[in-house]
This record gives sequence, structure tokens and C-alpha cells, in this order.
Amino acid sequence: MKKGIYHKIFQTKTFYILFSIIVSIALWTYVEYAENPDVGVTIAGISVDVVGEDTLTDSNLVITGLDNDALTIRFTGKRNTVASFNNRNLTASVDLSEIARAGVAGVYQLPYEIIYPDGTNTNAISGTNSPTSFITVTVERLITKTIEVKGSNEGSVAVGYQAEPLEFDTDTIKVSGPESIVETVDHAWVVINRTDVSQTVTERVDVTLVNADGIPVSAENITLSQDTIQVTLTIKMVKEVTLDVNLISGASADSKNSVVKIEPASITLSGDPEVLSDLNTIVLGTVDLTDFTVTFSEAMKISLPNGVENLSGETSAKVSVEVIGRSSRRLSATNISTRNVTEGYNDVIITQSLDVTLRGSEKDLEQITASNIRIVADLAELGNTTGTFSVAAYVYVDGFPNVDAIGDYTVTVALTES
Repeated sequence: MKKGIYHKIFQTKTFYILFSIIVSIALWTYVEYAENPDVGVTIAGISVDVVGEDTLTDSNLVITGLDNDALTIRFTGKRNTVASFNNRNLTASVDLSEIARAGVAGVYQLPYEIIYPDGTNTNAISGTNSPTSFITVTVERLITKTIEVKGSNEGSVAVGYQAEPLEFDTDTIKVSGPESIVETVDHAWVVINRTDVSQTVTERVDVTLVNADGIPVSAENITLSQDTIQVTLTIKMVKEVTLDVNLISGASADSKNSVVKIEPASITLSGDPEVLSDLNTIVLGTVDLTDFTVTFSEAMKISLPNGVENLSGETSAKVSVEVIGRSSRRLSATNISTRNVTEGYNDVIITQSLDVTLRGSEKDLEQITASNIRIVADLAELGNTTGTFSVAAYVYVDGFPNVDAIGDYTVTVALTES
């Protein structure tokens, strides 16, 4: 009974289908692994490693072109060997030592070597096939060039301030690379970009290489002695200050009845904000109102504090002073005396008459006579000396407190011992 059942199963269509599949799998497994036939595998994107590039540098050469940085290669070999290949465990190596030995720039066609994964049985690979069996390498002469550092401020400065030219921590840098690129580099360009700046700024800025027309040059294959520059943007305050003079009152003249004119009346300065913030006036000098009768005119030097620049450009100013409401009159006086004569000495006044210039109101001047004028020579500084001396004299106008003498006066006196 059972025998008949089995016999019927073996005779069914389903049995024959399953049996055929099993046999096919067995045959395929035998062929694939027992027989291990040769197959072809194409691998794309195999990277190219360059060997000996440092030897080129020693020969003052540098690579500027590689026609392939990735290869597509078809490998033929035993299935169990080539089946594991991919572009992550395969590389192609090209050796530059031949170029280094030649020491000449140019275009070279160099063979490459396939680097297989560790443990690969290369004998199981019957061959390789690719469109080319070599790598084309372009080599140029390696040169070094010193270039100037330039730059600009592309931001803005606050109102009332001025930006000075940029300052760099180095005026030049060196660029090294292929001759064809380095020769096009004219200078290094740096840019600082700050808005509404009111104080000095210092920062480190990236370098851009540019040609003579200011167009950026690719920095590929270029080595810089430094790729950043420390840039200082000095900011100065700009301020208008007035010019003035000090007046020494005297001889019936003071600031109330004197008119001062200064040309220019003011100048524009730039400098450190700490210096300029409190500087509102520059005093040119001193004018003694007793040194002239009615008018005074003189060019005075404009002296500036350290670190301050005169943007207006003037180095001197014309100062004019006029005494208003005062007239002058010249009289000859004979009332001359001395004082402070050292005890035991005798003095003889040699000067008998002295012309003096008086300044005051016209009404007072009309009333003054020589009798109102006293001239006194002070001998205190002569001490215990003898001889003839010219000494300072003081002029007094008696009875007219608003009239004074203008200028300096001296008289000649002789001293003898008693």
C-alpha cells in the first residue's frame, strides 16, 4: 500500500518541478564554487594616489594637472576573487620619482600600479582592461615671489571722525606655487568692513591674491607665508577749534576796549579723541597792550599738541589788535630822578630829556603838559658798582590816572663812591 503511494508521488508533475530546481541549484553551486570560473567585473571611481610628490618640491617642481583622479577598470579573474572588488578597497598608484630625477617641467605620461586589498591572490586575476594604461601628469616650475600687502576699509566712519590709511603687521608676504599662477599675482588684498566706526580697530583678516587689475587669482596649488594679516584701522577725531591770544592789560587798555582779529579764526584738527575732546581753543601767544599805541599786527605760529594734525594746513595766523577810544601823544619830559641809590654812592643823571609816548582819551591828552610827567630810574640792581649805566626808567603821568606811557624807556646814570 505504502509502496504504491510513493510510486504515485514520484510520478507527479510537482515532484519533477522540485527535483529540477534542486538539481539546477546543485549544478550552479558546483560550477560557481567547485569549478570557480573566470568572470569580468568593471569597477568605476578608483582613486589615483600620487607617490613621491615631496621629491618634486625638492626639485622645485609642482603638479598642476592630473588627467585622471579616478579610473574605471575592468578586471577579469576568478569569481571568488574579483567579486569582492570595489572602489573603496582598490586604488591606483602613480610614482613621480621619474619626473623628480628629470628635474624638468612638462607633461609626462606615467604608468600606474593597481593596489589590491591585502591578501588578494593576484595570480587569480588573469588581466585588467582600461581605456588607458597611463596617467598624464602636468608639472610646472615651482617659484617663490614676494608681494606687497594692500587693502581698503569698505565700511563707514562715524560723523566727526576720520579714518587713517590701513596699517598691516607685515608689508609683504611670500607666495609659492606654479610659475604660471604665481607670475600673475600682483599683490595681496585685505578688506576691513566696519560700520560707523568711532575708535581704532585691530583685527586679523583673510588674504586674497589679486592680479594687477585687482581681479582675484585662484589660490589653488599656492602656498602663502601667511594667509591672514593683522590690520589696524586708526580712527581720529575731527574737530574745529578757535584761535585766540592772551592780552596783557596796561596803559589804559584792556580786553574791554581792545578789538582782536585773527585770520583764520579757526582751524580743523584731527587726532586722538582723548586729546581733542577737551581742546576747544589754541592760544597763539601773548600781546602786551603796552607795547604799541593804537594798532598791533603780527603773524603768530600755530603750535599743536603732540599727535594732532592740522587738516586746514595753515602754519601761522595773522593777529591784529586795535585799541578803541584811545589816542596817543608824544611829549618831551625833563623831570628825571632816581631811586634806590646804594648808601655811600652818588649818582649823576646824564639823560636830561626823554621823549615819551602817552595813550589815553583825546580829552586827557590835550590837557597834559611836560610838568605832569615824571621819569624815575631805579638803581637797585646796580648795587656797589661805579661807572656809567643805562637803566630802566618808569614813566608816571601825575593827575591823569587813565593816561599811561607806551613802550620801554631807559636813562643813563653815572655812579661814584661818596
